[in-house]
Amino acid sequence: MPCDSSYMEPTAAEENRRQVSSLICFVDSKLGVETPKNIKKAASHIYGEGVDLDTITEQLCSKLSNLTKKQADAIIYNARDKRSRELADWWEEHLEADKKRLQKELKAKKDAKTKAEAIKKLTPHERKVLGIK
Repeated sequence: MPCDSSYMEPTAAEENRRQVSSLICFVDSKLGVETPKNIKKAASHIYGEGVDLDTITEQLCSKLSNLTKKQADAIIYNARDKRSRELADWWEEHLEADKKRLQKELKAKKDAKTKAEAIKKLTPHERKVLGIK
């Protein structure tokens, strides 16, 4: 009998892969859409194997973003359904993380623009002394 890892607890990333895959299966079933085999497999596996977390997160975000209000109410915001509540919790966390990421990206873009403008004001000698090309 070969060695296996069944005694090991999944990491946070592995748990997230399994959860996101499972949520995609849930949304697809509510929409009457066939879920890809690799996502079904990841949803049923303790380690969420066979999928890339960023890719499936993007897929779930896209699915939820494109729901009509009626679909969102039935799938995400159905308080009587435990899976819907889990999905709503995930969605709220994801939206908050996206908001923070976008703010961080915007700040980095503004900072880069400010830096470039400041560098333009320097003379060639000042840039050389500062080690800026």
